Order: sequence, then structure tokens, then C-alpha cells
Amino acid sequence: MGFFTAEDLIIARLEAAFDDEIRIKTASDMAGIEEGRQALPAIYVVYSGFEPTRQIGQGALQEVEHSFYVVVAIENRKDAAFGRRKAEWMVDVAISALSGARLNSDHQPLLLKSAPQPVYTEGFAYFPLAFATRAHYRGSRSGEGTNVT
Repeated sequence: MGFFTAEDLIIARLEAAFDDEIRIKTASDMAGIEEGRQALPAIYVVYSGFEPTRQIGQGALQEVEHSFYVVVAIENRKDAAFGRRKAEWMVDVAISALSGARLNSDHQPLLLKSAPQPVYTEGFAYFPLAFATRAHYRGSRSGEGTNVT
């Protein structure tokens, strides 16, 4: 398992849950598109970093929490209430698909976390969800590490 494997597994899980109804994209997809040219609705999966949460044996075994934003993006030419209603079903499906999901044997189940407020721009709305999973990494004297659960 690679350090960033969870992102690909989250994307695959969302693609299956939305059955190709909604485009699932990454942060690099988001960065390369002018806001007005987005193909919406879409969901962006954004790796937001990691935090070591526990260590054993002077760091020989490390537990790391990986965090992700899952951002529902919609076109919204009306008000905030309209945007929330329009995005609500996508938020519900994403939460249902990811909350408690065990991505693979190397990761603990995904947990829904606190997320930033929605963002409304002229004609668009973004509804972020936050998820985290933990994995364990074992160090070695040679400097190479391996993942263990």
C-alpha cells in the first residue's frame, strides 16, 4: 500500500455510489479548470494532509491519520437555500458511501469529521465534507518503511 492509496480508493467508492451520474475528480482536476468552465455537478476529492497520531518504540511503529475533503460542486444561479437543496442528495450519497467504509485492510474505517463552511461564488456553490482514515507504518533500520494494520 502506498502512502496516498486512500485517495484512489475513495474516488473508486464514490464512482460506484454515483454510478457515473456525477463526475468524480481530484484536486489537480480542480486546479486546472477555470471556475466558469467546470462540468457540473461534480465531486472533488482533495487530500488535505496527514497527522501522526500515535507512535510505539521510538517511532518504529507510527499511526497516521490521513484527511480528505470531498467537495460537492454545483452550478447555483439562485440563492444559498436553493443551492443546498440542489446539492443535498449528492451530500447524502457521499456520506452514505464513505462513512464507516473500510477502504482496504490497510486502513481503518473512514470517519466523518468537521468540515469548513460551504462556499458560494457567483453562479457556483461548494459543499465540503471531511473524512479521515488511519493507517500504520513500520520503520526499519535500513530507512525503508512498510505498512501494517
